Amino acid sequence: MENNKEVKYAGFFTRALASIFDTIVVSIPLGILGEIMNEDSTVYIVLMVLSWWFYNSYSIYSWQGTPGKMILGLYVLDINMERLSFPRSSLRYLYSMMSYVPFLGYMFYVIEMETFEVDAMLLLLSLCMIPIGMMLVHEKRQTLYDFIGRTIVVDCLGCKEEFWRRGNTSHTS
Repeated sequence: MENNKEVKYAGFFTRALASIFDTIVVSIPLGILGEIMNEDSTVYIVLMVLSWWFYNSYSIYSWQGTPGKMILGLYVLDINMERLSFPRSSLRYLYSMMSYVPFLGYMFYVIEMETFEVDAMLLLLSLCMIPIGMMLVHEKRQTLYDFIGRTIVVDCLGCKEEFWRRGNTSHTS
């Protein structure tokens, strides 16, 4: 697998679609559960840990990606085309969540202060898009959190067996 020309890296829109699906399936239900249970910060910490556990579990075991990625045939691997380790998957998740901190901070501000400023929201949303938008210019289509975490996402819809037969026998499930 040394020849990167054989690898089809997942594109922006495919990854965005997978992310939207995962948000609908996981993040929104967890957020609703948090609202129903209590507004105590402990509940939100528990929900964040559950979210981290969910994303890590899907990334390091045989699925090698979240449900959205699985449906679209995407696999999350380390830079050497190996399955993610638990620490690498955790770092990737942490870095990806840090990409959204400015926007989430502003949303909490809007909720608390009951004021909304379009200019500020657009600026912060733009800051959130920089780490993700990096994939549009990177040769391996890595986001900032992929680059820092030394991971890649490959598009392999319908080719899993062929992909793993090419030398990655340590990945068979």
